[in-house]
Amino acid sequence: MATLAQRRKTDRERLKRWRKKKLEEGNKQILIMLTAEAQKVLDREKVRTGEPYVQIINRAIISVEEGSPSASAKTKARPPWQRNIMVK
Repeated sequence: MATLAQRRKTDRERLKRWRKKKLEEGNKQILIMLTAEAQKVLDREKVRTGEPYVQIINRAIISVEEGSPSASAKTKARPPWQRNIMVK
């Protein structure tokens, strides 16, 4: 049976491989701080859907561009300093 130290080392190595794989797939790791209100909404959505946080957050971010009427013109979804930049 593995010792606690061996188990921790194995867990760290597994996590390192997983992060490397996700980065190679084009994912980006970020660190965010949520307000208490945002955390409550996220928790309710997790209970409602059963999805992991990452899927809920990805879906929410993508829906801003896809589903928001105000984002139908791409320039409206950008900050003012980017509105004159051409998008292909």
